[in-house]
Amino acid sequence: MYSIKTAPCIIPRFLVSIFRAIKRGLFYLLFNLITATNITKPIQYFLKSNFLSYRVFPHGLIVICLFISGCLDSEKHQHSSPVDPETVQNAVHSVVGRANYELARPHSILITPNHWKEFKKGDYVSLATYWWPNADTGNGLPYIRKDGRVNPQTMTDQSNLPQLIRMARRIEVFSAAYRFTGNDIYAKRAVEQLQIWFCDPKTAMLPHLEHAQLIRGVNSGRSYGVIDGWWLVRVADSIPLLKSSSAWSSETDRFLKAWFTHYMNWLINSSFGIQEKNQKNNRGTCYDVQVVTYAQYLGWDRFTIQYPDRISRERISEQILFSGKQRFEASRTRPEHYSIYNLYGLLILARIARENGIDITEQDYLFSGNLRKAYQALTHQVGRQNPASFTKKFDETDTARIWYLLLIEAHLLFDEPATLKNLERFAARFPELHSRYMSAYPEIVFKMINQAEIS
Repeated sequence: MYSIKTAPCIIPRFLVSIFRAIKRGLFYLLFNLITATNITKPIQYFLKSNFLSYRVFPHGLIVICLFISGCLDSEKHQHSSPVDPETVQNAVHSVVGRANYELARPHSILITPNHWKEFKKGDYVSLATYWWPNADTGNGLPYIRKDGRVNPQTMTDQSNLPQLIRMARRIEVFSAAYRFTGNDIYAKRAVEQLQIWFCDPKTAMLPHLEHAQLIRGVNSGRSYGVIDGWWLVRVADSIPLLKSSSAWSSETDRFLKAWFTHYMNWLINSSFGIQEKNQKNNRGTCYDVQVVTYAQYLGWDRFTIQYPDRISRERISEQILFSGKQRFEASRTRPEHYSIYNLYGLLILARIARENGIDITEQDYLFSGNLRKAYQALTHQVGRQNPASFTKKFDETDTARIWYLLLIEAHLLFDEPATLKNLERFAARFPELHSRYMSAYPEIVFKMINQAEIS
């Protein structure tokens, strides 16, 4: 189909309304004109006048519609980014405000729970999310599963998860504040937090998750605990933002890369890591996001290219049905929550793959779905619900944040009117969240600003 492109111009509001009305009724009107039946008297008088002939009128309408449509499309293209100066300013204020709040707080330190003598200093220990004390036994052991219900003990001093979350959030907000403002005080505090958690032998976490998501009375750790490493992805994404600061040093860089190299070796070679890689649902996706993100940070270019192309591509085809539904998440107790979580991970993998010249957005199997279908199905499923409603009490995954970042990832990946519309709709309904979450990935903000300037 041919298209007519016109120079950008300002269209008066009344002409916009006229165009939309004409567009809705154009074919009906032309049908009436061609058949010369059911024509109202005003149109008959108009056609009999010398101003327009009977044959010219339909063509005139078409030309007018195409011209105004081209102008509107040009104007729409000029505003194809949800980033505007006011929104960026609000995002900067939000992240700087949170960074200033964190400046007055002490750093997060890993303290292995001392009431479990079998663990040594530096071991990361966390409790299984959905496992609760057994009411039928005197000591509550062994714990029993209640799917979808978060045990509040997981966010107490019985677990290192709250310390891990706080560490990751501090590094993220400090590095974002430094990227937005250039103030070295934020970079200095971020580097201090990194050194405490990853570099200092006296306080550093050991690079494994052997005791994560343990079930009391059953085991001392399980493969499911690899999902706790999702918070370390934020750390790896934040580190590059700090390298231009005066607080950064080659020694810090060397310690961090050594830590993540050891952790990657554990993920790839340990029995827990292998089990998670073979999981079909969001756990497998989370594993993929971790290893690809850390490989990219460590400069393992070959791994970063080959893994999404071979493993993640097949995972997408297995997970997404032809309808766009995510087969392994739809049957869970919180299908929206898990579907959002899983698709967000898949979109991250697709973005990293595209940055390396690989497209994994299309299906690999004849009757499987693809990422675009999954996105369309999920946005339809979520509809106008508040994504925060999918986050249960004591659950720190923050579904609203993940949903918003999912919308950004989809827009950057597909760059379609529908993805922009969904992002703008979220921003209009939740302006404070829009500003708050947009600061999660400063480089994405700057990328969107550049896209807006180019268009």
